[in-house]
Amino acid sequence: GKINQAEIAVLREAFAAGSRLGEGTAMSRRVQADIDFHRAIYRISGNALIVEALDPLWPHMQRAMVLVLEAGPLRKRAWREHRQIMESILDGEPDASAAAASAHATEAGIQTEMRLRERGA
Repeated sequence: GKINQAEIAVLREAFAAGSRLGEGTAMSRRVQADIDFHRAIYRISGNALIVEALDPLWPHMQRAMVLVLEAGPLRKRAWREHRQIMESILDGEPDASAAAASAHATEAGIQTEMRLRERGA
């Protein structure tokens, strides 16, 4: 179906807010910006079950997000990937957005594992 204009505005603002965060931004704010972006993507999907199913998982996912967001280059890469996902969705390209989202999730998993190994966790 057609994407709701209000949801598009929320998605664009969530992306802009996350992209604007400077080097001195508190980690709690970085994590919240990332969550806000992901939630906006889930809402725009039109599948309320995604939002509902993932809500209880955020506290666990936040731990992994902190590991990735701590590293400047990884943080910049994540937001570049977010832009690609958002633009594919807004361009009405479901295959491209699915591929971009899958690549983003895979990369986040790989980076989380690498960061955990570095810490000897």
